[in-house]
Amino acid sequence: MQGDIKPISDIKTISPQDQLDALEKERETEREKEKEKEIEGALRSTRFTDESLSKDWEDFCVEERPDLNPQKTFEKFKDYWIALPGQKGSKLNWTATWRNWVRNQNGVAQTKGNSLAERNQAVAALWLAEQDAKDKGVEHEIN
Repeated sequence: MQGDIKPISDIKTISPQDQLDALEKERETEREKEKEKEIEGALRSTRFTDESLSKDWEDFCVEERPDLNPQKTFEKFKDYWIALPGQKGSKLNWTATWRNWVRNQNGVAQTKGNSLAERNQAVAALWLAEQDAKDKGVEHEIN
């Protein structure tokens, strides 16, 4: 048993440089772990939490679908996604989700249950958008 015990003179001491290298390696490992957590967190889907329609989202809706009321469309979008349970109500990119929602909405004029005034307003908005496009030299049909 005494053969297993080394005298103090045989114990190798760690040089200051080796201590610094070990400390730097430990710090680097910690930084790598933090980066992995950031990446992992960035790829996690989130629930919808916006309470109001942003200017960017409103502008997209007006440009893409002038027949829609951006505020009403946002309220429907918000209520739908907040009410949806579990993973189905979580998304990676809410802006892309909004764009798809806007593109896939039925126009006000096409939706049953809207008042005559709302349908007339939608038709007027479509007509104005068509006139604006013609003024700019762009010809297209309104669906």
